[in-house]
Amino acid sequence: MNILIVSHDDATLERLGVSFTDWGFIPFFADDQEVLLNSVSDRSLEHRLDIQMVVIDTRIASTNLVPLIRNTRTNQITGYIYICILFDETAVVDQNQQNQWRCEGADLVLSIDTSMQTLRSHMEVAKRMMQHQLQQRIVQQSLWNQAHHDPLTELPNRRSILSSLERQSTLAQQRNQALGLLMLDLDFFKNINDTYGHDCGDAVLKEAASRMKHCMRNTDAVGRFGGEEFLAVVPNCSGEELHRLAERIRLSMKHPVLYKKQLIPISTSIGASVHFASDDNVLDSLGRADKALYLAKEMGRDRVVCAWMMDEYASKIG
Repeated sequence: MNILIVSHDDATLERLGVSFTDWGFIPFFADDQEVLLNSVSDRSLEHRLDIQMVVIDTRIASTNLVPLIRNTRTNQITGYIYICILFDETAVVDQNQQNQWRCEGADLVLSIDTSMQTLRSHMEVAKRMMQHQLQQRIVQQSLWNQAHHDPLTELPNRRSILSSLERQSTLAQQRNQALGLLMLDLDFFKNINDTYGHDCGDAVLKEAASRMKHCMRNTDAVGRFGGEEFLAVVPNCSGEELHRLAERIRLSMKHPVLYKKQLIPISTSIGASVHFASDDNVLDSLGRADKALYLAKEMGRDRVVCAWMMDEYASKIG
Protein backbone atom coordinates (compact mmCIF):
# COMPACT_ATOMS: atom_id res chain seq x y z
CA MET A 1 0.00 0.00 0.00
CA ASN A 2 1.62 3.27 -1.15
CA ILE A 3 1.38 6.20 1.24
CA LEU A 4 2.53 9.79 0.68
CA ILE A 5 3.82 11.62 3.77
CA VAL A 6 3.69 15.40 3.46
CA SER A 7 5.73 17.53 5.86
CA HIS A 8 8.51 20.08 5.69
CA ASP A 9 9.97 18.77 8.95
CA ASP A 10 12.75 16.25 8.23
CA ALA A 11 12.45 14.59 11.63
CA THR A 12 8.72 14.01 11.10
CA LEU A 13 9.31 12.58 7.63
CA GLU A 14 11.96 10.20 8.99
CA ARG A 15 9.93 9.12 12.04
CA LEU A 16 6.75 8.45 10.05
CA GLY A 17 8.66 6.89 7.15
CA VAL A 18 10.36 4.34 9.42
CA SER A 19 7.11 3.51 11.23
CA PHE A 20 5.03 3.10 8.06
CA THR A 21 7.73 0.92 6.52
CA ASP A 22 7.70 -1.31 9.62
CA TRP A 23 3.90 -1.56 9.31
CA GLY A 24 4.09 -2.82 5.74
CA PHE A 25 3.40 0.43 3.87
CA ILE A 26 5.54 1.81 1.04
CA PRO A 27 6.21 5.46 1.97
CA PHE A 28 6.84 8.32 -0.41
CA PHE A 29 7.71 11.83 0.73
CA ALA A 30 6.76 15.39 -0.16
CA ASP A 31 8.01 18.55 1.49
CA ASP A 32 5.62 21.04 -0.07
CA GLN A 33 2.01 21.35 -1.21
CA GLU A 34 2.82 21.41 -4.93
CA VAL A 35 4.40 17.95 -4.84
CA LEU A 36 1.33 16.63 -3.02
CA LEU A 37 -1.11 18.02 -5.59
CA ASN A 38 1.02 16.81 -8.50
CA SER A 39 1.17 13.34 -7.00
CA VAL A 40 -2.61 12.98 -6.95
CA SER A 41 -3.47 14.89 -10.14
CA ASP A 42 -0.60 14.36 -12.62
CA ARG A 43 -1.26 11.20 -14.62
CA SER A 44 2.37 10.29 -15.17
CA LEU A 45 3.20 10.63 -11.49
CA GLU A 46 0.04 8.81 -10.46
CA HIS A 47 0.90 5.96 -12.77
CA ARG A 48 4.35 5.68 -11.27
CA LEU A 49 3.50 6.14 -7.56
CA ASP A 50 -0.13 4.99 -7.46
CA ILE A 51 -0.77 6.77 -4.17
CA GLN A 52 -3.67 5.32 -2.15
CA MET A 53 -3.16 7.17 1.14
CA VAL A 54 -1.87 10.60 2.16
CA VAL A 55 -0.69 11.80 5.56
CA ILE A 56 -0.50 15.59 5.87
CA ASP A 57 1.33 17.48 8.60
CA THR A 58 -0.71 20.65 9.16
CA ARG A 59 2.48 22.67 9.48
CA ILE A 60 2.88 22.31 5.70
CA ALA A 61 0.15 24.93 5.25
CA SER A 62 1.25 28.31 6.52
CA THR A 63 -2.28 29.68 6.89
CA ASN A 64 -5.43 27.71 6.08
CA LEU A 65 -5.35 23.93 5.55
CA VAL A 66 -8.85 23.80 4.03
CA PRO A 67 -7.86 24.70 0.42
CA LEU A 68 -5.11 22.06 0.47
CA ILE A 69 -7.50 19.34 1.66
CA ARG A 70 -10.13 20.45 -0.83
CA ASN A 71 -7.67 20.50 -3.75
CA THR A 72 -6.24 17.11 -2.77
CA ARG A 73 -9.71 15.59 -2.75
CA THR A 74 -11.02 17.24 -5.92
CA ASN A 75 -7.84 16.66 -7.96
CA GLN A 76 -7.58 12.90 -7.35
CA ILE A 77 -7.91 11.26 -10.76
CA THR A 78 -8.20 7.54 -10.08
CA GLY A 79 -10.05 6.02 -7.18
CA TYR A 80 -10.42 7.28 -3.64
CA ILE A 81 -7.43 8.56 -1.67
CA TYR A 82 -7.50 8.23 2.11
CA ILE A 83 -6.44 11.51 3.76
CA CYS A 84 -5.04 11.62 7.29
CA ILE A 85 -4.37 14.98 8.94
CA LEU A 86 -1.80 15.24 11.75
CA PHE A 87 -2.07 18.56 13.60
CA ASP A 88 0.45 20.23 15.89
CA GLU A 89 -0.95 20.47 19.43
CA THR A 90 1.09 23.62 20.07
CA ALA A 91 -1.12 25.38 17.53
CA VAL A 92 -4.67 26.39 18.35
CA VAL A 93 -6.82 23.70 16.67
CA ASP A 94 -10.33 23.51 18.09
CA GLN A 95 -13.01 20.91 17.42
CA ASN A 96 -14.80 23.13 14.91
CA GLN A 97 -11.65 23.41 12.83
CA GLN A 98 -11.15 19.63 12.90
CA ASN A 99 -14.77 19.13 11.85
CA GLN A 100 -14.26 21.53 8.95
CA TRP A 101 -11.27 19.51 7.77
CA ARG A 102 -13.40 16.37 7.82
CA CYS A 103 -16.19 18.11 5.91
CA GLU A 104 -13.72 19.21 3.24
CA GLY A 105 -12.44 15.66 2.71
CA ALA A 106 -10.17 14.51 5.54
CA ASP A 107 -10.87 10.94 6.66
CA LEU A 108 -8.87 11.02 9.88
CA VAL A 109 -7.68 13.87 12.12
CA LEU A 110 -5.14 13.15 14.86
CA SER A 111 -2.54 14.98 16.90
CA ILE A 112 0.95 14.65 15.48
CA ASP A 113 1.99 13.58 18.99
CA THR A 114 -0.46 10.65 19.00
CA SER A 115 1.22 7.43 20.05
CA MET A 116 2.53 5.25 17.24
CA GLN A 117 0.32 2.41 18.50
CA THR A 118 -2.83 4.52 18.14
CA LEU A 119 -1.75 5.87 14.76
CA ARG A 120 -1.02 2.35 13.54
CA SER A 121 -4.43 1.04 14.63
CA HIS A 122 -6.16 3.80 12.63
CA MET A 123 -3.97 3.26 9.58
CA GLU A 124 -4.52 -0.51 9.61
CA VAL A 125 -8.27 0.11 9.46
CA ALA A 126 -7.69 2.57 6.62
CA LYS A 127 -5.50 0.03 4.81
CA ARG A 128 -8.25 -2.60 4.92
CA MET A 129 -10.71 -0.09 3.48
CA MET A 130 -8.36 0.90 0.68
CA GLN A 131 -7.43 -2.71 -0.12
CA HIS A 132 -11.13 -3.48 -0.49
CA GLN A 133 -11.49 -0.52 -2.83
CA LEU A 134 -8.52 -1.67 -4.91
CA GLN A 135 -10.03 -5.13 -5.22
CA GLN A 136 -13.31 -3.59 -6.33
CA ARG A 137 -11.50 -1.48 -8.93
CA ILE A 138 -9.74 -4.57 -10.29
CA VAL A 139 -13.05 -6.43 -10.55
CA GLN A 140 -14.73 -3.46 -12.22
CA GLN A 141 -11.87 -3.07 -14.69
CA SER A 142 -11.99 -6.78 -15.48
CA LEU A 143 -15.76 -6.63 -16.07
CA TRP A 144 -15.35 -3.54 -18.25
CA ASN A 145 -12.67 -5.26 -20.34
CA GLN A 146 -14.84 -8.34 -20.74
CA ALA A 147 -17.75 -6.19 -21.87
CA HIS A 148 -15.75 -4.10 -24.34
CA HIS A 149 -12.94 -6.32 -25.65
CA ASP A 150 -12.69 -9.49 -27.67
CA PRO A 151 -10.91 -12.00 -25.40
CA LEU A 152 -9.03 -13.69 -28.24
CA THR A 153 -7.54 -10.75 -30.12
CA GLU A 154 -7.73 -8.26 -27.21
CA LEU A 155 -9.19 -5.75 -29.66
CA PRO A 156 -12.37 -3.79 -28.96
CA ASN A 157 -15.39 -5.97 -29.64
CA ARG A 158 -18.26 -5.13 -32.00
CA ARG A 159 -20.16 -3.02 -29.48
CA SER A 160 -17.05 -1.12 -28.45
CA ILE A 161 -15.80 -0.35 -31.97
CA LEU A 162 -19.27 0.79 -33.00
CA SER A 163 -19.28 3.13 -30.00
CA SER A 164 -15.90 4.47 -31.16
CA LEU A 165 -17.38 4.94 -34.63
CA GLU A 166 -20.30 6.99 -33.28
CA ARG A 167 -18.01 9.04 -31.05
CA GLN A 168 -15.50 9.76 -33.80
CA SER A 169 -18.23 10.69 -36.27
CA THR A 170 -19.52 13.28 -33.79
CA LEU A 171 -16.01 14.69 -33.34
CA ALA A 172 -15.44 14.73 -37.10
CA GLN A 173 -18.62 16.73 -37.59
CA GLN A 174 -17.65 19.21 -34.87
CA ARG A 175 -14.18 19.65 -36.39
CA ASN A 176 -15.39 19.58 -39.99
CA GLN A 177 -13.08 16.66 -40.76
CA ALA A 178 -13.40 13.46 -42.75
CA LEU A 179 -13.55 10.09 -41.03
CA GLY A 180 -12.04 7.08 -42.77
CA LEU A 181 -13.62 3.62 -42.42
CA LEU A 182 -12.11 0.26 -43.34
CA MET A 183 -13.94 -3.05 -43.36
CA LEU A 184 -11.50 -5.96 -43.41
CA ASP A 185 -12.11 -9.66 -43.94
CA LEU A 186 -9.55 -12.49 -43.76
CA ASP A 187 -9.74 -14.41 -47.02
CA PHE A 188 -10.73 -18.10 -46.97
CA PHE A 189 -10.58 -18.17 -43.19
CA LYS A 190 -12.95 -21.14 -43.04
CA ASN A 191 -10.44 -23.14 -45.07
CA ILE A 192 -7.77 -22.38 -42.47
CA ASN A 193 -10.01 -23.71 -39.69
CA ASP A 194 -10.97 -26.78 -41.71
CA THR A 195 -7.41 -27.57 -42.82
CA TYR A 196 -5.31 -26.71 -39.77
CA GLY A 197 -7.85 -26.68 -36.94
CA HIS A 198 -9.52 -24.00 -34.85
CA ASP A 199 -6.46 -23.45 -32.64
CA CYS A 200 -4.56 -22.46 -35.76
CA GLY A 201 -7.48 -20.21 -36.77
CA ASP A 202 -7.28 -18.50 -33.39
CA ALA A 203 -3.55 -17.97 -33.82
CA VAL A 204 -4.15 -16.43 -37.25
CA LEU A 205 -6.79 -14.06 -35.84
CA LYS A 206 -4.45 -12.92 -33.06
CA GLU A 207 -1.57 -12.35 -35.48
CA ALA A 208 -3.81 -10.51 -37.94
CA ALA A 209 -5.07 -8.23 -35.15
CA SER A 210 -1.48 -7.50 -34.10
CA ARG A 211 -0.46 -6.60 -37.65
CA MET A 212 -3.45 -4.29 -38.08
CA LYS A 213 -2.62 -2.40 -34.88
CA HIS A 214 1.01 -2.12 -35.93
CA CYS A 215 -0.01 -0.45 -39.21
CA MET A 216 -2.24 2.16 -37.58
CA ARG A 217 -1.72 5.39 -35.69
CA ASN A 218 -2.36 5.78 -31.97
CA THR A 219 -5.41 7.89 -32.76
CA ASP A 220 -6.95 5.15 -34.94
CA ALA A 221 -9.11 2.32 -33.64
CA VAL A 222 -9.57 -1.20 -34.92
CA GLY A 223 -11.95 -3.79 -33.51
CA ARG A 224 -13.16 -7.28 -34.20
CA PHE A 225 -16.49 -6.80 -35.93
CA GLY A 226 -17.39 -10.49 -35.94
CA GLY A 227 -15.81 -13.78 -36.95
CA GLU A 228 -12.94 -12.94 -39.28
CA GLU A 229 -14.20 -9.39 -39.98
CA PHE A 230 -12.62 -6.26 -38.54
CA LEU A 231 -13.55 -2.58 -38.56
CA ALA A 232 -11.00 0.24 -38.50
CA VAL A 233 -12.02 3.81 -37.64
CA VAL A 234 -9.47 6.34 -38.91
CA PRO A 235 -10.01 9.99 -37.86
CA ASN A 236 -9.10 12.86 -40.18
CA CYS A 237 -8.22 10.57 -43.08
CA SER A 238 -9.71 10.22 -46.55
CA GLY A 239 -8.97 9.62 -50.21
CA GLU A 240 -5.50 8.54 -51.18
CA GLU A 241 -4.21 8.63 -47.59
CA LEU A 242 -6.90 6.17 -46.51
CA HIS A 243 -6.19 3.99 -49.53
CA ARG A 244 -2.47 3.91 -48.65
CA LEU A 245 -3.28 2.81 -45.12
CA ALA A 246 -5.54 0.04 -46.42
CA GLU A 247 -2.80 -1.14 -48.78
CA ARG A 248 -0.26 -1.10 -45.97
CA ILE A 249 -2.52 -3.35 -43.92
CA ARG A 250 -3.20 -5.62 -46.90
CA LEU A 251 0.50 -6.04 -47.65
CA SER A 252 1.26 -6.81 -43.99
CA MET A 253 -1.20 -9.69 -44.22
CA LYS A 254 0.53 -11.34 -47.16
CA HIS A 255 3.28 -12.75 -44.93
CA PRO A 256 2.42 -16.29 -43.78
CA VAL A 257 1.67 -16.95 -40.11
CA LEU A 258 4.00 -19.40 -38.40
CA TYR A 259 2.01 -21.98 -36.45
CA LYS A 260 3.64 -25.09 -35.00
CA LYS A 261 6.47 -25.00 -37.54
CA GLN A 262 3.98 -24.57 -40.38
CA LEU A 263 3.65 -21.46 -42.53
CA ILE A 264 -0.04 -20.62 -42.90
CA PRO A 265 -0.72 -18.39 -45.94
CA ILE A 266 -3.20 -15.58 -45.30
CA SER A 267 -4.51 -12.52 -47.08
CA THR A 268 -7.22 -9.94 -46.54
CA SER A 269 -9.84 -8.06 -48.53
CA ILE A 270 -10.60 -4.47 -47.56
CA GLY A 271 -13.43 -2.07 -48.29
CA ALA A 272 -12.82 1.63 -47.68
CA SER A 273 -15.25 4.52 -47.36
CA VAL A 274 -15.20 8.07 -46.03
CA HIS A 275 -17.72 9.69 -43.74
CA PHE A 276 -17.77 13.45 -44.32
CA ALA A 277 -18.92 16.05 -41.83
CA SER A 278 -21.90 16.86 -44.07
CA ASP A 279 -23.08 13.22 -44.14
CA ASP A 280 -26.13 12.41 -42.04
CA ASN A 281 -25.65 8.88 -40.74
CA VAL A 282 -22.29 7.26 -40.14
CA LEU A 283 -23.90 3.82 -40.46
CA ASP A 284 -24.63 4.64 -44.10
CA SER A 285 -20.91 5.27 -44.57
CA LEU A 286 -20.21 1.98 -42.84
CA GLY A 287 -22.61 0.30 -45.24
CA ARG A 288 -20.65 1.72 -48.18
CA ALA A 289 -17.43 0.25 -46.77
CA ASP A 290 -19.17 -3.10 -46.39
CA LYS A 291 -20.36 -3.02 -50.01
CA ALA A 292 -16.83 -2.17 -51.12
CA LEU A 293 -15.54 -5.14 -49.10
CA TYR A 294 -18.08 -7.42 -50.81
CA LEU A 295 -16.91 -6.15 -54.19
CA ALA A 296 -13.26 -6.76 -53.24
CA LYS A 297 -14.13 -10.40 -52.55
CA GLU A 298 -16.10 -10.63 -55.78
CA MET A 299 -13.07 -9.37 -57.68
CA GLY A 300 -10.87 -12.19 -56.39
CA ARG A 301 -9.96 -11.13 -52.81
CA ASP A 302 -6.59 -9.87 -51.52
CA ARG A 303 -7.31 -6.34 -52.65
CA VAL A 304 -8.59 -2.94 -51.55
CA VAL A 305 -11.76 -1.45 -53.00
CA CYS A 306 -12.67 2.17 -52.27
CA ALA A 307 -16.37 2.99 -52.14
CA TRP A 308 -15.87 6.24 -54.08
CA MET A 309 -14.54 4.22 -57.02
CA MET A 310 -17.03 1.36 -56.95
CA ASP A 311 -18.55 2.13 -60.35
CA GLU A 312 -15.13 1.87 -61.94
CA TYR A 313 -14.41 -1.40 -60.16
CA ALA A 314 -17.83 -2.84 -60.99
CA SER A 315 -17.31 -2.16 -64.71
CA LYS A 316 -14.20 -4.34 -64.62
CA ILE A 317 -16.15 -7.39 -63.56
CA GLY A 318 -19.04 -6.77 -65.89
